[in-house]
Amino acid sequence: MAVALDITLSMQRGLDHKMIALTNNAANAGVHGFQADRVIFSEHLGQSDGVNTYSYLDDVATVRDLKRGPLDRTGNPFHLALQSNGYFGVQTAEGIRYTRSGAFLKNPEGVLTTLSGESVLSSDGGEINIPPGSITVSIAQDGTISDESGVIAQLGVFGFENEFDIEKTGNTQFKTEQAAIPLGNQANIVQGALEGSNVSLIRNMSEMMMVSKIYGLNQRFITDAIKLESKKNEMLATSTPVI
Repeated sequence: MAVALDITLSMQRGLDHKMIALTNNAANAGVHGFQADRVIFSEHLGQSDGVNTYSYLDDVATVRDLKRGPLDRTGNPFHLALQSNGYFGVQTAEGIRYTRSGAFLKNPEGVLTTLSGESVLSSDGGEINIPPGSITVSIAQDGTISDESGVIAQLGVFGFENEFDIEKTGNTQFKTEQAAIPLGNQANIVQGALEGSNVSLIRNMSEMMMVSKIYGLNQRFITDAIKLESKKNEMLATSTPVI
């Protein structure tokens, strides 16, 4: 019974972590540039009596789903969607962060920023200044920013050697100790659009229902097992010893 409880409890811990990830995915399904989290499980083998082998469930990691989200056309010239690998760079008070959310704007000083006022980085890591007299601003697939007078700057799109070794910091931003690699012509930017969240609500809700059902069944087993063990102990305590 103790082994069965250990196995069930290991599964409950994994299901807890999976439900947290699924709930967070659902909460951010409407956030542009959000990437869903997936919990990876593995089998852990153990022995309780030195003979029989039992299988335990371990949740070993939470990884991001790198699949691109759908394209949401907005018509805003400072809304940019990545249809390739890579991330936009932004300068925050905590340091450089990276994001796939391209909801940018030109602030009163002409600097290209995020909605929260953080400077968007050029390919060489500097600010992007839009001249005050610019009437039409166009942004090419490779990030080249131009107006009627010519080229202004090149928007930075950066990749990394290990895309999974990037930590979420909130607000669809990431940080990493890795060196950022400018993608240049490998980038594919769509102007006047935003990349939607890659969360599939139907799939996510189906997984939440499945996790909830399995968790409930496991919890019922744990409750029944504890009651059975308690009843067994009571019977042993009240039984008359044979002399």
